[in-house]
Amino acid sequence: MAPSPPLQPHVMVVPFPAQGHVMPLMELSHRLVDLGFEVDFVHTDFNRDRVLNAMADETGAIPDGIHMVSFPDGMDRDGDRADIAKLGAGLRAAMIGGIEEMIRSEGIRWVIADVSMIWVVELAATLGVHVALFSTFSVAVLALRMHVPNMLEDGILDECGNVMRNEMIRLSPMMPPIEAAELPWVTLSGTPEGRRTIIQILLRSNPTILSAEAIICNTFQDIEQGALALVPNALPVGPLEAPAALRSAGHFWPEDPNCLAWLDEQQACSVIYVAFGSFTIFDMARVQELANGLMLVGRPFLWVIRQNFANGVGEGWLEGFRRRASGKGMIVAWAPQQRVLSHPSIACFVSHCGWNSTMEGLRHGVPFLCWPYFADQCCNQSYICNVWGTGVKLQADEQGVVTKEEIKNKVDQLLDDKEIKARAAKWKNAACTSTAEGGSSHENLLKFMMHGQILLAIDHSKKTAVMATATQLHVMVLPFPAQGHVIPLMELSHRLVDQGFKIDFVNTEFNHNRVLKALAETGTIPDGIQMLSIPDGLGPADNHMDIGKLVQVLPAAMFSPLENMIRSKKIKWVIADVSMSWALELATTVGVRIALFSTYSAAAFALRRSLPKLIEDDFLDETGNVKRHEMVQLTPPIDSSEIPWVSLGSTQERRRYNIQNVIKTNRLMPLAEMVICNTFREIESEALVLLSNALPVGPLVAPTSGSTGHFLPEDLTCLTWLDAQAPNSVIYVAFGSSTIFDVAQFHELANGLALSGKPFLWVVRPNFTNGIQEDWLNAYKDHVKGKGLVISWAPQQKILSHPSIACFMSHCGWNSTMEGLLHGVPFLCWPYFSDQFCNQSYMCNVWKTGIKLCRDKEGVVTQEEIKNKVEQLLGDHKIKERAATLKTTARASIREGGSSHQNFLKFVNLLREQ
Repeated sequence: MAPSPPLQPHVMVVPFPAQGHVMPLMELSHRLVDLGFEVDFVHTDFNRDRVLNAMADETGAIPDGIHMVSFPDGMDRDGDRADIAKLGAGLRAAMIGGIEEMIRSEGIRWVIADVSMIWVVELAATLGVHVALFSTFSVAVLALRMHVPNMLEDGILDECGNVMRNEMIRLSPMMPPIEAAELPWVTLSGTPEGRRTIIQILLRSNPTILSAEAIICNTFQDIEQGALALVPNALPVGPLEAPAALRSAGHFWPEDPNCLAWLDEQQACSVIYVAFGSFTIFDMARVQELANGLMLVGRPFLWVIRQNFANGVGEGWLEGFRRRASGKGMIVAWAPQQRVLSHPSIACFVSHCGWNSTMEGLRHGVPFLCWPYFADQCCNQSYICNVWGTGVKLQADEQGVVTKEEIKNKVDQLLDDKEIKARAAKWKNAACTSTAEGGSSHENLLKFMMHGQILLAIDHSKKTAVMATATQLHVMVLPFPAQGHVIPLMELSHRLVDQGFKIDFVNTEFNHNRVLKALAETGTIPDGIQMLSIPDGLGPADNHMDIGKLVQVLPAAMFSPLENMIRSKKIKWVIADVSMSWALELATTVGVRIALFSTYSAAAFALRRSLPKLIEDDFLDETGNVKRHEMVQLTPPIDSSEIPWVSLGSTQERRRYNIQNVIKTNRLMPLAEMVICNTFREIESEALVLLSNALPVGPLVAPTSGSTGHFLPEDLTCLTWLDAQAPNSVIYVAFGSSTIFDVAQFHELANGLALSGKPFLWVVRPNFTNGIQEDWLNAYKDHVKGKGLVISWAPQQKILSHPSIACFMSHCGWNSTMEGLLHGVPFLCWPYFSDQFCNQSYMCNVWKTGIKLCRDKEGVVTQEEIKNKVEQLLGDHKIKERAATLKTTARASIREGGSSHQNFLKFVNLLREQ
């Protein structure tokens, strides 16, 4: 065998699409290329065009090892991309599918994602890639971010981000003190709703940040020792710096190099450099005061006035000021800042104190005049003025204006302060030492590089081993022919394909045709999954969605064809739905190894195994009739009338058959090698103790670029509609694939949603209700237009992950339960049958992430009940907190090292024992 080709370390870098985020990640990319890595640098389409336009006059600005790729950002061409909250809200939906597809197609194993693009971490679970985060702000801000729950508990902030006590916060003596009113998440948004959204995002994402493989930080050990002690997975590799020969690798505006020639003409340490980054906006009064202040100082100045820096400042005023300042100052639209700060003529830096500017000024030993605008800039000012002692603060007057006199006085004070200059020179030396060979940041970067290459080598060796045995790694997957069974087994199949397996996915002929028809509009099947079909035993006129009938006819119709298929394909492993447990007999007839897959909770599976004992204890009789109406306290508590196989049978004969079928197939369970469960240990530890061979590998997640198991085409237009809604405002209403409402209940739900006064997204599939005419539904859609959207089938996981979703009105099917849990969405519980009552009990009584909708004496959930429970749920902050906590736990379980991830690898290793 020929030797394997040498590893080509390939990394994807994903910045938030703002100038202050793109630049440091481009600088890091240059360092990685120097160390032998190949980098795919992900822009939005809009920013990629800006970067390329800015580089139009440059040559060789991007080295061969960096590939500029781009995806849409979800905004119209004329959208306001300076609105950070609005831009950020649409990025995940717009970009994650394309990013996932690129990772798959190029075999990328490492992603470095901006902390502000935290959703990229989801790919660690779906694709098995390693994800390192990158912080574009200080470690002190990271530590403050992690401290937000304590601030809420201590009453400094409320849950909406409002300051309740404006006191000084200092997490350690070596960290910057900052007033509560200057916290990044308070100043970042000017509206209460915006602040509340930001706080909730922080609370949800903090655990993900803390559990990241690494948080690469543009800082260094000496200046942030106190903060670094509080964030153990932070890896300082800064100060980052662009290669001197490459002038424009990442800038949105073309740099004006003429300013360097102008600086050459100035005396040493004489020039005031004035620049406020890419987001600061001044009104005309502030611009005029600054202009007059610079003239009043009487020193040469270089002032960067970018295109959208000031409101109300026309080209005429700007030209007039240029003439006025001629011979004293120079104005440019964008500057090569690192070259400017390293120039010997620079005396001080009037700055907004963005972290990039802070690190660049520190690296070049330049004293600061601090004029923060928003976000983390007040914290950085505190570092400069109160901790490092390398700058002074410009104070606004009572009208909030920094006057020309204040500017002149502080410039004079700063330039006369020899101690500040000495400290700035000391920190310059420390910064340069940290990045030199043997320095702390240099060693940390090498440590990260080696960690990445080791993991890449491990991944490569695993892939080689998989490829060497590719003809043997062949698994058959057999779902029960219902939507809620096909989807999770298809999700599991995708995971196995990523591990090198070939899957034969066996649907009934009826469902096979439905899946292919839905795929024709919205999806594709990966190469590793072959869709096969077998007749279900029902005639053309029969109802192929009658679960009770299917349970009775499937064994006789499918057993022999399955035997023949297994023999002809020499399949050694079958993963069979628990509801197809009769397939366990194949273990004895053809010698195949079988793992069962539970499409419901471990608790429901434990109830199934305990059914003979429930009959023995007189809860039920052998025909499924309830003998004692009381709570079954197995886990979670459930009324005996709500046991799945009781509520599943619509007639006494069907209940009898269900009970006898469960008892019969329970006896076959010892033939199963294990039971794979779409759950995770942390939420069902008590139930899992009762199941000796259960292996929780959930929550299972569909590939974000499209799923391949839906019976109906997904309506993706709803995602655009959601993008237009406010955060945490929309009621998502979906009742799965089997729930059926009568006309009265359907009308109450329709009226209740309208009565709630909240925007709603309602899934009404074709057979959801009996007796509703198309004309009535169309009239209702027109009536609620602008308030609600009604669609026939939804991309549910994408919807639940959307920031606009406030709650999930659900039938509590196990897939929906796990998906809601994974995305931290509170529930309004409305179970229909089977295991859904058990799942409702979990949500309302155990996890406490939802509330129950109650029926009236006629068995109807009224419109008033719907309105009241929506208000109750959305007003309950503790439910939201618990939902957010479980989201964090769920995501941790499926990341590398998590309980479900480890179990999945254990299962993969078992499957390889062919």
